[in-house]
Formats: sequence, structure tokens, C-alpha cells
Amino acid sequence: MNGELEIVKKEIETFVKERGWERYHRPKEIVLSLGAEVGELMREFQWIGEEEERELLAEGERRERVVDEMADIFFYLVDLARVLDVDLLKAFREKMKKNRKKYPAEVFRGVYRRP
Repeated sequence: MNGELEIVKKEIETFVKERGWERYHRPKEIVLSLGAEVGELMREFQWIGEEEERELLAEGERRERVVDEMADIFFYLVDLARVLDVDLLKAFREKMKKNRKKYPAEVFRGVYRRP
């Protein structure tokens, strides 16, 4: 997948450069855009019950909006990694090692709380 992620980074870089948007794709702007997109995804889930939540899992316009917002979030997260020269997969793997140590399964199985 790392190769695929590099392809996505290049695709984003090309997309940004073709539009002359480099000045808008600075870390601060990317983080703010990422937060805005997370907010848009949150709005799809805000104030809905379990039945409506199940509807989001079904095919349809609402699910498409959720998937679109997830793709926007992915775009900005990968773009931030590109701009900051972060190996996102390596960072993820290193963070998971920390999480496994911080939240050992034998202690936290079925329990969701801060250590």
C-alpha cells in the first residue's frame, strides 16, 4: 500500500500544481481544511438515531455524501503528509506500537477508558 499512497501523494501534488494552488496548500491551511471536512462528516451523523445510522450504511445519496466527506478527509490528511514529508504508513505503524503498549488488550478488553 505504501506504493499506492505515494501515487496518491503525486496525484494530489499534480492536482494542486495544475490549479496554481500551492500557496493554499500550506500546513496551516491544510489542517484547517481537514478540520472543516471532519465537521462536514460529523454533520451527517449529528442528531441521528440508530435507525438513521443504519440507513447511512445502505446505498443511497446520504451514504454517498458520507463517502465523499471521507474522501475529502483522506485528501487533506495525505496532502498534509506530503507537505510535511511524513511517511504516513510508518507513522501509523509506530503509533499503533505505542497504542498497544498504552492499551494492552488483556487490560482494556471490553473497557474503553483513559489509562
